[in-house]
Amino acid sequence: IPAVAGWLSYRIARAEGLGPWASVVVGATVLAVPAMAWTPWDAFHPETVAIALLPASYLAARRGRFLLALVLAALILLGKEDAGLTVAPYSLYWWWRWREARPHAYVLAGLAVGLTALSLFVVLPGHSPTGELIYTGRYLSGESLFTLSRGLYLVGMLLPGALALAAPRFLLIGLPITLANFLTAHTYQHEIMWHYTAYLLGVLAVAVPLGAARWVAHADRVFRVKRLTGALAVSVAMLLIAGPHLVPWLGLWGGINEEEKANLEALITELPPEASVSATW
Repeated sequence: IPAVAGWLSYRIARAEGLGPWASVVVGATVLAVPAMAWTPWDAFHPETVAIALLPASYLAARRGRFLLALVLAALILLGKEDAGLTVAPYSLYWWWRWREARPHAYVLAGLAVGLTALSLFVVLPGHSPTGELIYTGRYLSGESLFTLSRGLYLVGMLLPGALALAAPRFLLIGLPITLANFLTAHTYQHEIMWHYTAYLLGVLAVAVPLGAARWVAHADRVFRVKRLTGALAVSVAMLLIAGPHLVPWLGLWGGINEEEKANLEALITELPPEASVSATW
């Protein structure tokens, strides 16, 4: 999914007027965002498809294929109950950007609000052991919002995709879901290693090429190259600092002591050759 998002970012950059090599740099910048690299390490969650569906929807809309764009955006809503926090503001962007797409924007907004309400007030309470809305307890904590993990979350998400700051209107689509992740007491939601980054990554996959196109529009060729390569360098540096190890430096049983390693090896030898085993930590 991240690989598809990188390719779509390249296609969006081309559609916005950037040359082939400049668009390659933009796509590589998106791929090097640390949270993108962490996505395949997490267990699969359906909202991760938004990383590719959102830029695919934008690209279709950019080409005037609004019905296809509507279908692609609506598919995001089938992933998880909080998808409306991204799709609803995306529909507002449609309404602002393309006058001819306003009928489609109304439909998309209605779907976002309607399916979110159905999920939050019917489906989730109906399947909750207590009959109450699941997850609200995460937002009732008195925990301070000024924590290191929250600060690292914002830096880790926005610094590698700093080109997106030049496209603030689209970047604002990611504000509701970012606030939802930022305000929770559930630590995983404001760490870059987990699937909670998916919606914002989808936004960045569009906002980075949009910002790149606007950032370099009035720059001369040399300054344009410096800006784009500088943004790529920052993204790659953040990937090396905050991303997963690109090489398994510690080996098969890395990060444990010798006694634990011996116990694990002993367990492995007890498995018969024909056994089929599925296990996680």
